[in-house]
Amino acid sequence: MVEIKGFKKMLSFLIKRKKKHQPITIDITPTQVSLVQIQYDNTNTPKAIISETKSYSDLKELSNHITKIVTNNNFQNSDCNIVLHPDYYHLLLVDKPQVPENEYKLALRWQIKGMVNIPTEDLAIDFFKPPTNIAQYNKKLYVIASKLSFLKDIVTIIQQASLNPIVIDIHEFAIRNLLFFIEQTNNSIACLHFLDNNSIFSIFENNEIYLSRNIPYGINNITTEEVTQNIITQIKNTLDYYMHQLNQSLPNKIVIPCTASNDPINIEKLKTELGINIEYLRINTLTIFKQIPIEQIQNTSYIALGEELRKEIIKNDTKH
Repeated sequence: MVEIKGFKKMLSFLIKRKKKHQPITIDITPTQVSLVQIQYDNTNTPKAIISETKSYSDLKELSNHITKIVTNNNFQNSDCNIVLHPDYYHLLLVDKPQVPENEYKLALRWQIKGMVNIPTEDLAIDFFKPPTNIAQYNKKLYVIASKLSFLKDIVTIIQQASLNPIVIDIHEFAIRNLLFFIEQTNNSIACLHFLDNNSIFSIFENNEIYLSRNIPYGINNITTEEVTQNIITQIKNTLDYYMHQLNQSLPNKIVIPCTASNDPINIEKLKTELGINIEYLRINTLTIFKQIPIEQIQNTSYIALGEELRKEIIKNDTKH
């Protein structure tokens, strides 16, 4: 798992260390917040999951919800991982700057300033290297860009709720963690994740992000057959690029997170048009939890759970 070290460093003056408790994860979307904690027994085996989700309309209400959830569950002084919704950051694949690596961040700030709608003075960035086995990626970097002012607001809210923010992570890595534990394979797997107003199509292999694309259609605006066909066309074009430009094999399957919402798209049509197996991503198949009932998390907290699973990946010495 990539720790957003740049975000952490830039915000370190806000973070005051307290007595450690079992970590939790917070997933913040534009309309709701979810808190998840995996609890362990004396043998360090997962024994329970605590999960709560609340809707909010502004930062004040968000703060009130987090504080109340923390108090009700005795989460005070816990370390906290934060996973950002895609509306709050940009994930870009860019050319490596022609400077020493210790100067990448400064160079990248200017390199991407015309690619994001964030003023340079309010730009928080970090980067990570793409898979090394794709030749076309050898001179590329993945860059994560977000608003520094927004990150400061979130860190302040979390600190005021008596939590210790330690990691700011991104949506794609939470999905990656879920796929790793649900699929139990290093094969190439794609995920089509429908959000409210857009969708994220990502391909993962060997526990790494191989490709991620934003599709400008989500649950709220998939209303016509024409829109459905546009989504299919964009996925086809992405898979064609993946296979013929990056010289990668077609993913084994595409998974779609299953929620309480009505299916925004006809899966059978997707299967027929794309010629690839498509399945729902069902977290109740997570074998690491054995008898723990987690079906209720499927609809609202699966991204937070995915971020919580970074602890399991680290514990199992998986590359991250």
